[in-house]
Amino acid sequence: MAFAFFLSIYASSAAFAQSLVKDRIIEAPNSSATMQLPNSVNPRAKAQYDIGRVNASTQFEGITMFFKPSAEQQAALDALVQAQQTPGSPLFRQWITPAQYASQFGLSTSDLAKVRTWLEQQGFNVVRISNSRNAITFSGTAAQVEAAFQAQLHRYNVNDVVHTANAGALSIPAALGSVVLSVRNIADFRPHSLHRIQHVSAVNSNYNFGSGSSAQHFLAPGDFATIYDLAPLYNAGFTGSGKTIVIVGQSAIATADVTHFQSAAGLAQKTPTITLVPESGTSTPVAGDEDESDLDVEWSGAVATGATINFVYVGNNQDFSVFDSIQYAIDNNLGQVISSSYGACEADISGSDIATFQSWFEQANAQGQTVVNAAGDNGATDCESSGTKSTVVNGDEATQGLAVDYPGSSPNVTSIGGTEFSGDVNSPGTYWNSSNSSSNTSAIEYIPEMVWNDTSTTNGPDAGGGGKSILFGKPSWQTGIGVPNDSARDVPDVSLNASPDHDGYLFCASGTGGANADPNSCSNGFLDGTATSSIPTVAGGTSFGAPTFSGILAILNQKLNANGLGNVNPEIYSLAASDYASAFHDVTTGNNEIPCEIGSVDCTSSPIGYTATTGYDLASGWGSVDAGNFVGVFSIGGGASPVATTTVLTATSTSVTIGTAITVTATVQDNSGSGTPAGTIQFSVNGTNVGSAVTLSSGVATYSFTPSTAGTYTVGATYVPSDAATNSGSTASLAITVAATSNGSASFSLSATNVSAAQGSSGTSTVTVTPAGGFTGGVAFTLSGPSTLTNFSYCVNSATVSGTAAATATITLYTTPSSCPTAATRAFSTPVQVGGPASGRGHNELTRAMAGTAFVSLFLLGFPAFRRRRWPMLAALLMLGLCTLGVSGCGGSSSTTTAATTSPKGTYTLTLTGANSTLNLAETTSFTLTVN
Repeated sequence: MAFAFFLSIYASSAAFAQSLVKDRIIEAPNSSATMQLPNSVNPRAKAQYDIGRVNASTQFEGITMFFKPSAEQQAALDALVQAQQTPGSPLFRQWITPAQYASQFGLSTSDLAKVRTWLEQQGFNVVRISNSRNAITFSGTAAQVEAAFQAQLHRYNVNDVVHTANAGALSIPAALGSVVLSVRNIADFRPHSLHRIQHVSAVNSNYNFGSGSSAQHFLAPGDFATIYDLAPLYNAGFTGSGKTIVIVGQSAIATADVTHFQSAAGLAQKTPTITLVPESGTSTPVAGDEDESDLDVEWSGAVATGATINFVYVGNNQDFSVFDSIQYAIDNNLGQVISSSYGACEADISGSDIATFQSWFEQANAQGQTVVNAAGDNGATDCESSGTKSTVVNGDEATQGLAVDYPGSSPNVTSIGGTEFSGDVNSPGTYWNSSNSSSNTSAIEYIPEMVWNDTSTTNGPDAGGGGKSILFGKPSWQTGIGVPNDSARDVPDVSLNASPDHDGYLFCASGTGGANADPNSCSNGFLDGTATSSIPTVAGGTSFGAPTFSGILAILNQKLNANGLGNVNPEIYSLAASDYASAFHDVTTGNNEIPCEIGSVDCTSSPIGYTATTGYDLASGWGSVDAGNFVGVFSIGGGASPVATTTVLTATSTSVTIGTAITVTATVQDNSGSGTPAGTIQFSVNGTNVGSAVTLSSGVATYSFTPSTAGTYTVGATYVPSDAATNSGSTASLAITVAATSNGSASFSLSATNVSAAQGSSGTSTVTVTPAGGFTGGVAFTLSGPSTLTNFSYCVNSATVSGTAAATATITLYTTPSSCPTAATRAFSTPVQVGGPASGRGHNELTRAMAGTAFVSLFLLGFPAFRRRRWPMLAALLMLGLCTLGVSGCGGSSSTTTAATTSPKGTYTLTLTGANSTLNLAETTSFTLTVN
């Protein structure tokens, strides 16, 4: 009902605003008539941490009162978001602006004026009203806060960090009870960053690998692009150009770190946009948080090399946190993708804050913004520590039970978990080159992955987050193989490499104080270049998954020419149902289990957590993504469906000797017949991509190579359309056999005359075999043609060359299925068997079956312009030999012909293949059959 109601009134925004944005504060707010604001105490403000009351004169900046929509507005907002995510809806991806949100779902201007008046009566200084009209920001002293909200403010020492928070529930005037959602920035508990630093020993300049037991690899941007298949997107011109990724943080950064990173990685210099949240204090670097912001900014831009990176952060006012950065990015609609690498376990966030954040994320989705968040680094026990290894007091034993990280657990947010590479990564060879390229890249191909879990007594919990939310039920879209039937929102959604110890990420961070400060970071490529040692800065954690996946989404936005995709989770789960093997790497090994203290929460046996399985699991989600395929198959949604394509592969030869150059041609056909597909072809040999993607020219792309060893080579071609709204992708493969020896210079050529025949009658083509290089011997023939030629049969004899003169044979073609005595109906939709002899003499079933087998082998390996073919299938050679020795007329059984069963009129191109099994030679020629 809400959906239909919304659609019926949305056409008139003025009418919509008038019907939904109504005055809701009936009476003037009165401090003598109050009510408690539910769930307004931060769970971390515990009595055992209390160290006393806050000084009354302490100044609080940036206190913000957030407002909730009315029930009518909420129903309409839910309906809007549903319609925006429903292909075929007139509102599909029709995003709104913060101003439109304000006019439809915000507080009325009259109600805002009443709230402002009350705040000023309490002595507060009102500094800002949000663009979305769902928040008002003010400042005041601790005494004013305590008086207005009737709660004492105390200080709390948690893990040796002093925090400020209200000791009891906040109270608000009862007149505001129907509109106030929360009052934030009184408690200053910040979420923690989700990266893990690896302390690297000195290495040489080839720091992609070491030697002996100390061998290790580190990821540069080019490695990530190779492993996760970004090259086809880059080659097609998709880099995120014209799109903006918002990176949120709670520390200033030195932009020189970003430019040093880009230089070391061989990337174009592109300085990020820097946005300081108003009223959040002065721009100040913060140890630990600066590293987080550095790597988020660097790696989002390393993936989406053409995107604008807008770093939105808060200053040194401890009442602000990264959540304020998120809210500012939403309220000002600063980018299509918002990436956050911060979080806290669900139990550590107050209920009023959760409700507030959820209202932000739904607004973001309605504006077309996709919110991406790291899933956490404490495995299945997210509440175990503050996110830094130094705070783990029980070694690797968890005591707080199973938990997941927020905001990743929000259904409106995409949660990115962690994997680590499980292939042979400790020596050059299969997956790594033995030295770096000029861009410090050494990865060769995709590396198999397992769930990231480096948990130990030294590290403490150190694994990819995942599990079941205690706050949110199962979204309707969260279905598929492996998704638990647990009535809960499950995380993560997808995963990417996260281990700091097993191939961590290179980044540049000069740092601010503490053990990680390094003013020489990346002064020599990715190395610090100091006189005493030369080490890179390396880290891991799900922090890297959030910005890199955000980069992939920016590229997706560009490819779809979209101004945002909103909540991509429904489409991710839809892709998992339709294109799983293509778009995802299923991670089926490893776990995010953490040892636990027996008898503690959830710990009846140790460890606790989740194991990877086929399909979805609570340790890795759907696994990692193949970026090229993920972007290629992501739905364009709405409007007409893209036209299907067919990719056809041909080769100059499919049977050659070692050292013979082969050119493979991929031709992409628009199945509607109305256009020529544009885009690129990525060629592969034996499953490994070769070279860069080749841009189609009039629907055609070529690749050439010269095999150096004998064997069978499978050449593949993957078509990536330049416009997913026009065409869908397609693939093809072709087997090429390479023999170790040649057959000398003997060869022959073929020609055949065109044929005309009336319906119900027959015609004859004369085939000429011209020898060269001293060729002599028998030539057996097979015929193939289009599937549209039905009710057709033919008879053909072998030809024998005995000297230098050409030999001839005849093919009799019948436009009825049974005119040839021993030939079955030919539709050419299946391999065609050789027809019966012109004389019409019959053959036993064994002879016909043997000849049929011989042709199947020829058909599968035969193509136009076929030269000097080698036939690896010994059985097929035997069958062909029988035919060339005079067993002509190999074919199927006869059938009764009726006048109605004749070939349709038209001109058809037929392909004739002649083969000599003794010398492993074959040739093809084409001629036409015209049925009148």
